[in-house]
Amino acid sequence: MVNIRTDKIHPRALELKKFLSERLVGQQRAIERITSSFNLSLSPLKDPQTPIFVGLFLGGTGTGKTYTAELVAEFFSGKKEGMTKIMGPDFSEDHLITSLTGSSHSYVGYDDPPILTQDNINSYVKKNRMIVAYKKNSRIRELIKETSKVANTLRTKDEKLTEWDELLEHYKNLSSSLEIQMNLMFGNEPIYSVILIDEFEKSSHALWNLLLEISSKGQTAIKGRYAEIVSFRNSFIFLTSNLASDKLASLAKNGPTSIGFRTNQADKNINWHVAVDKLRKVIPPELFNRIEENTIVFKQPSADELKAILDLEFKEITDFLWKKQRIFLKASNDLLEFIFKKSSDHPEFGGRQARKRIKKYIREKLAGPLNNGEINRGDVVFADINKKTGAIFFQKDISKSSIKEVSSIEIEEAFSDSEEDEETIPDIFGDD
Repeated sequence: MVNIRTDKIHPRALELKKFLSERLVGQQRAIERITSSFNLSLSPLKDPQTPIFVGLFLGGTGTGKTYTAELVAEFFSGKKEGMTKIMGPDFSEDHLITSLTGSSHSYVGYDDPPILTQDNINSYVKKNRMIVAYKKNSRIRELIKETSKVANTLRTKDEKLTEWDELLEHYKNLSSSLEIQMNLMFGNEPIYSVILIDEFEKSSHALWNLLLEISSKGQTAIKGRYAEIVSFRNSFIFLTSNLASDKLASLAKNGPTSIGFRTNQADKNINWHVAVDKLRKVIPPELFNRIEENTIVFKQPSADELKAILDLEFKEITDFLWKKQRIFLKASNDLLEFIFKKSSDHPEFGGRQARKRIKKYIREKLAGPLNNGEINRGDVVFADINKKTGAIFFQKDISKSSIKEVSSIEIEEAFSDSEEDEETIPDIFGDD
């Protein structure tokens, strides 16, 4: 009413939202809650005594609960493994909690560093972010040298260099931008950590009490030789659980409304109440009171969402092949439709079916030609299926089997995230 925008969010939070939206299909509620919490943490109104986000993800298998935590870790650290992952069943007994918080003097494990130390949380995140930035900047500096070399050669022939000069300026701007990002990593930008507690309901009450302390105070005391106060005020803490998944599956088959491939708003409300009713009976009310707002029921993907997941899984393979071997892979619509039908045979298994079918019909089938040398670096390969026999085959386009001929791939995409062996990276991190 007074022209003050309330829907604007911090640019960094907007980056996170875009990153999650491009990779996480069908779970908009989770994306909104995570980005909203992160946006609040970047404002002066943030509660300094609590973590950025503490949430519980419920739902059936293959809905993306663990994957969401991995994506947040990838955004902040550069790798999906850039987080502290705790399996609930591994801490089913109260005394096992000492491996997280440290053992008291003279007890077994006193000299072992506890899992939840600030160094353990921060160093992994910081190091991997630096490695990613260093690799990207190295590639861009190589491109600057190559572009300059070609431009100088053309200048000797009195050629017009407008496009080459623009490309060179573009790479220089990219390099400058990455240098600024690298400085920020060691400057004032805080180090964000991600903690995942998988199968939370199978852990002991000692772990629940630890989580209650962390969510209330944003810190906890570490015992033993490495005694210190560990802060979690810049942490994302994700809990996952399959609680009530059996009831949700029963609703899908026998309930008044259907879930799965025809989920609607009424189904979402029913699912949330069914899951929360089961949750209230398992965890103490003081803990539930702190995570209720961020308790999210992940729904099974619809048909369109499953297709989108399938496209993302296939794109992961094509990107990997291009970056590692400069192999350009494309699949026919018939083959993708065949894999989609196989993926939708068991909708109760969620999006994980798409990953399994892509592995079976693309990765495993392509492994043979790659291993025996029938497909080599720089090849353009088309994957297709014989409709009569159901046989999947790969065909090389000899006329285009050169990376110079593949005009549909931009040079930035080809080089931007190319991974090198870590041995080639200078040791600029020290012993830590």
